[in-house]
Amino acid sequence: IMKNPTGFDKQQWELVIGTFMEILWRTSYLGGNNIETLRAYGDFLQDYAKRYYSEFCQPIKPRKRKRDEKIRIGYVSLRFRNQAVSQYMANRIFCHDKERFHVKTFILQAETDGMTEQIKAASDEVAVFGGVSIENALAVFAKSIKDSDLDILIYADIGMDNVTYSLGAMRLAPVQAVLVGHGTTTGLTTIDYYLSGDHEPRNAQKHYVEKII
Repeated sequence: IMKNPTGFDKQQWELVIGTFMEILWRTSYLGGNNIETLRAYGDFLQDYAKRYYSEFCQPIKPRKRKRDEKIRIGYVSLRFRNQAVSQYMANRIFCHDKERFHVKTFILQAETDGMTEQIKAASDEVAVFGGVSIENALAVFAKSIKDSDLDILIYADIGMDNVTYSLGAMRLAPVQAVLVGHGTTTGLTTIDYYLSGDHEPRNAQKHYVEKII
């Protein structure tokens, strides 16, 4: 199905995306090297993005920064609340050197709590999306991120939901990375780096489409 989507309409593409994502995120926790399967899924997602969101799939040249200008870094998630992803990942936002980095967080979920407020307070800029229709959500999110003129875009947890997986299949910043909020490769060639933790095998790079850091 993923290799030959000829004749699919947008709704059918999205049905396949959702169905396979639900299966693949579970199998990722069984261990082993699943790079071939996830690369096939990543290619499918990138084909979908190019077909329906082509304006957000074009290469982006790094912007020319002045010597003392801060690096603009963005963080994206549907889970910037009191949930495992934020409990494990939010310290990246809290601990940035504010003399070197300008941090913007993109809070895609409607549900917020005390953790959300802490993340907002630790950010230099925040984009919160409320009342966005499902039909327009991806385009609205993608435009906001791309228009922010970031140097680096970091996803907290690609692989947990259709929204950030589909956004990751686009090119919204010149450098794009993903954190270890979901413990496996995204399979996306649009994600340049996988920012991992300490628990990786010696041949870890063979498990990732992204360059592992």
